[in-house]
Amino acid sequence: MTIQDSGIGISLDDQQGLFRPFTRLPSAGTEGGSGLGLSLVKTVVERHGGRVTVDSVLGQGAIFGIHMPADRPL
Repeated sequence: MTIQDSGIGISLDDQQGLFRPFTRLPSAGTEGGSGLGLSLVKTVVERHGGRVTVDSVLGQGAIFGIHMPADRPL
């Protein structure tokens, strides 16, 4: 599954820590949030044998991928 947006994008440096708990990007500005969402998604997906990816370029949005093994029942 992929989730794509057309937002401001995420720099390569910021992508490195994106999935750490309580991590909020400086570009989030005044947007609400605790910084737990992506960390929780990654934890749940990995416990089911999958992986989460991010592909982004500044100014071009981001694409998040959730990849689950086809041979493992949920």
